[in-house]
Amino acid sequence: MASPASSTRRRALVLMRDPPHAGIRPRERLDLILMALAFELEVSVAFVGAGVLQLLPRSGPGDPLPDSGAALGSLELYGVSGIYADAEALCAYGIEVDALRVPATALETEELAALLHRQDLLL
Repeated sequence: MASPASSTRRRALVLMRDPPHAGIRPRERLDLILMALAFELEVSVAFVGAGVLQLLPRSGPGDPLPDSGAALGSLELYGVSGIYADAEALCAYGIEVDALRVPATALETEELAALLHRQDLLL
């Protein structure tokens, strides 16, 4: 049975739209997730469009892209309630769900729309 506090928590969905090489924007979105959790929101994260590229493992130590992998890998430890990936974008980039660096649920367009509508806040 859910506690009264958990049933009244506002739901927030953070949309990760930027590719990993988009400067500091991906890192700022991770900071936004942590701030939302600090305010005791029920936070989920959706990687959409080019944002799904953030879920790929780095190619190696010489990879010039910023690595947010450690932070992404710890999202569940911080209390993120769900990590989702845009199935259409994964397909467009030729990415298999099994190849992602963090466990994510692939959602079709209609499922993403339903997820968006269930939220109190979109960030």
